[in-house]
Amino acid sequence: MIDYHTPLYKSSQVAAGAGLAIDRFRNYFKRKQFKLIGETGKRAEVHGVAHLWSLRDAMGFAIAGDLIHAGVDAGAAFTAGMWHFAHVGSGASYPPIPGEPPMRDPGELWDARTVGFTFMAFFPGSGGVKLFPTFHQIDMTDAIYDPITRRRAPSILLFLNDIEARVFETLSIDRDRA
Repeated sequence: MIDYHTPLYKSSQVAAGAGLAIDRFRNYFKRKQFKLIGETGKRAEVHGVAHLWSLRDAMGFAIAGDLIHAGVDAGAAFTAGMWHFAHVGSGASYPPIPGEPPMRDPGELWDARTVGFTFMAFFPGSGGVKLFPTFHQIDMTDAIYDPITRRRAPSILLFLNDIEARVFETLSIDRDRA
């Protein structure tokens, strides 16, 4: 089983998985666009010793990195990656609602074999975020309906399965051996 919670990864590894130079990654913290949150970001105990991050954090920073590369403000990108994916799962309805995806744990994707690939639509105008799984075709309503304004709006669409593959490769995580 893959450990998403334990802080195991250095900032340099997490920055690389996010596609960000380590100096740029650190500068986002200095400018308070990125923040240490929860207990998974373990602060360095001694100056000069690396912070440690969880896999959940690494996934959130990787999403933020992709949004930054698409032109999104770093603070908004951080919020989308961390507060809409890495540290928040999706609730499951009981009884299950037909057509609704099952629960997704924080920082994890839906199972691609049983639920479908995981996508994130980010709406720059409102900062809204929508996560949804799909198998072969995207329902365009999922990709263009802003959950904040409740209207159609331009969005940036991220394929989270590719982001996860990049993070796993950077952090040397073998999904098949976990």
